[in-house]
Amino acid sequence: MTNSSFGSFDDANLYTPSGSANAANYNEHSQILGDGIPALSNATGANDLGNAVVHANHDMNSFKGLNADGLWPRSGDDWEHSDIVNIAYPFNHAVFNQIVTDGGLQ
Repeated sequence: MTNSSFGSFDDANLYTPSGSANAANYNEHSQILGDGIPALSNATGANDLGNAVVHANHDMNSFKGLNADGLWPRSGDDWEHSDIVNIAYPFNHAVFNQIVTDGGLQ
């Protein structure tokens, strides 16, 4: 390609016939993803949500669903940072219910 979709990339070599080979370089494509594609919204937490969210902390361990053996479905007993996406919905559905309740999304 001779033109970018959003704006010009810092590396002019990307617009040459060998541009695809340059972009295949890990550091180069990491830079492209980080700088070359504009964000369409602010970062999470950038704006006050006002009354849309209850400002309270929750013990995430209280939302854990257990498997048929009474165990959390991975090694380690405590809730980890990404368990909301890494653990199947049948085991963490309670946290989604809490998000609906806190956000008044019923």
